[in-house]
Amino acid sequence: MRYWPLDETFHACALPKDMMQILERIHSASSFEEQTTVRVLRLGRADGFEGDLDTCLYEATLELAPGVEIVIRDGSIDNRDLDAIDPGAVTAAQDSLLEGVERALLMAMPQLGSLREAVHDARLMGRRILASMAGGSAKASLNAVRLTSPDRWSTDDGPEFIIHLDTIGTNLTAEVKEIRVPSIDELHEALSKESADLERRHARRRDLMALGATGTIDQIALNAIDHFGGREETIRRFGSERRFWLQDGTALMIDDGCVSSGNGLPDQPVDWAGDWLSVETEQLKIDPHLAIGRPVTEVVHHPFLSSDIIVTAANPAVRDHGGGAILTLHLPRKLFCFASGRVWDGNPTPNFAPARLFPRRVVASRAGHRDGVQDAADQDDPCPPRA
Repeated sequence: MRYWPLDETFHACALPKDMMQILERIHSASSFEEQTTVRVLRLGRADGFEGDLDTCLYEATLELAPGVEIVIRDGSIDNRDLDAIDPGAVTAAQDSLLEGVERALLMAMPQLGSLREAVHDARLMGRRILASMAGGSAKASLNAVRLTSPDRWSTDDGPEFIIHLDTIGTNLTAEVKEIRVPSIDELHEALSKESADLERRHARRRDLMALGATGTIDQIALNAIDHFGGREETIRRFGSERRFWLQDGTALMIDDGCVSSGNGLPDQPVDWAGDWLSVETEQLKIDPHLAIGRPVTEVVHHPFLSSDIIVTAANPAVRDHGGGAILTLHLPRKLFCFASGRVWDGNPTPNFAPARLFPRRVVASRAGHRDGVQDAADQDDPCPPRA
């Protein structure tokens, strides 16, 4: 996700080629020229659908009137060097965005008066909700309230909002978080959840600071990093990245300051995410029911497993290629500092107990296969596959 604001500091030479092309095409569009009060506030490339980091969507944010901003996202392209992408694919993505801009203007401008009131009401309500929920030092503030494109709204519930909050992210550093709110009636519920998340993350950050650390990492994730080398460089990435992949497709993710890992490739005989391991029968050294209390290395071999990882539970599982077992693991954790990339032994318990930090989740393969059971409360796979 990257944006280029078109404010008073804007210089055309600072825009990438594709952004400059989009800006010129928007300015020359007939629907834009007819609206003399509308201006382009920023252009960008947003994360793809469902957080897909291998693709991005072109985005344009327009100001329809003072304080009334609308975000149009459309036109999916590969999230890599544009010089490596077929120019025709870039043009097609830009075409989709321009069509979205024209639709948004045609649908929004006739109801501009009511939209101004709706955005104003949402902004005031959002500030009041956040003020009433703020406790201690855990405070989020309202950064911006924007509208999504009208063709995405529910016809009965009024406009859909994009709320930008100044808060702290999953790596426990400051960030501007974006949340979608389908209607103003759902604003209180959405901000209540964000306030609870913020309280938890502030508490987590205080606990880590008391230990002199900025995060923890479980043993499988650390073993995976060490397998490929470059430990300090990799740890430092968590200061600015929520998730990324190692050379073999292993996914690493930081969640509330805690780094876990998961297999990002499909159809693997040994699959894992966080503190659980799914193993095909042929890979098991012993009966899984005899595994409880044993080092996982006595049960299954994998280069990322070590003898200090203990099996705490074992259950049968059905896999694509036959039977198997799902093992729950006790994972030692270490403290780290992502400013230096240094990792050291520590005792983060009880504030960082595995059951608290790593709810059982599953990894989706590229083919969409899911192995194991996902908790109903988990809405975001911690280690999504790399496409």
